Amino acid sequence: MKRVAAARLRRAQGRVSAGRPYAEKLAEVLQRVGAHAGQIEHPLLAVREPRCAAVVAIGSDRGLCGSYNSGLIRHAQSFIAQLDHPVKVVTVNRKATDFFRRRPQYDVIKSFVGLSDQSSAMEISVLSGYLRDIYEAEQVDEVYVCYTEFVSAVVQRPKTARFLPFSRDGADDESAGGSLSDYIIEPSAAELLRALIPSYIDTEVYHLVLESAASEYGARMMAMTNATENATEMIRDLTLTFNKARQAGITTELLEVVAGADALAEG
Repeated sequence: MKRVAAARLRRAQGRVSAGRPYAEKLAEVLQRVGAHAGQIEHPLLAVREPRCAAVVAIGSDRGLCGSYNSGLIRHAQSFIAQLDHPVKVVTVNRKATDFFRRRPQYDVIKSFVGLSDQSSAMEISVLSGYLRDIYEAEQVDEVYVCYTEFVSAVVQRPKTARFLPFSRDGADDESAGGSLSDYIIEPSAAELLRALIPSYIDTEVYHLVLESAASEYGARMMAMTNATENATEMIRDLTLTFNKARQAGITTELLEVVAGADALAEG
């Protein structure tokens, strides 16, 4: 299982690395186009008074990965407790779904199962599309995603990212849009920005699912390493105990033979 997790970890890291240039370039385009778009109206840009929030918890479908799921769930619980308004929970994969659905204090409105690094961008876009829909329909006023950041195969860190409303960081920075001053944008910058925002959100959700999957494989590698070491140590201790018991039995038998021989000699 350790070898399988290591192979899947390398594959997940490869997919994260392969998707990073696209995400970075898309963010750059959003920033530069946003500087020319001015004040536009878009449902995903609308900032409302937070009356209800959605919290997405990304877990795993399988166990045997150490404290990966328990750490993520504790982090999500702590974050939900900090919010001072009602929270609706969206769970991703079976472990998070089983935990939150069994506890009536959490309002689980939707669950997604089977999303991993092996899922296509189209399959994962179902999740991001649902988050966009409930925000645009004003069912929630904020959307947060609790996921596990992949630091290394040894370190995975639960984190929370604010997802909606979408923030146009740097959109009003003149330097960001200076490189477009010599270009004519077709269609208009505002129209282009309206089309790019949903794509960027889909890309970010896809990236977080891949990063959570990489963290899961890293945690499973460490769990299997610890299990192997513990089993090896247990085998060593049991072998030592068995040898001691065996030696004690042999010694007892020798003493009995010697005692019997002495008794016959005396007789």
